[in-house]
Amino acid sequence: MASKADFDQKCQMLKYVRELTGKWKPEIIFYLGAGSVRLSDLERKIPEADPRVIKRQLQNLEKSGIVKKIRYAEVPPRVEYSLTEEGIYLVQAHEAITKTLSMRQKK
Repeated sequence: MASKADFDQKCQMLKYVRELTGKWKPEIIFYLGAGSVRLSDLERKIPEADPRVIKRQLQNLEKSGIVKKIRYAEVPPRVEYSLTEEGIYLVQAHEAITKTLSMRQKK
């Protein structure tokens, strides 16, 4: 019988599910799917979320390689967040799964 470690190693989808679970992460990824967004814009789009939680989740998504932080050398400083290539693939996979589930519900 395979161990849990074997399963974790072979099931890459589980890795993404674990990385995406967290308060406000799906909403953050959804808004970043439309393009680069500043932190203040995310805070306005998700008013129910504590700004500290949004910032922490962005940091976690950045560490996971799903989000990238872009710093502009301007005065005042400007920072934007966007999806990495991996993050874009994740959104596309989510859309495919959602479409499949929608088609199954119509049957």
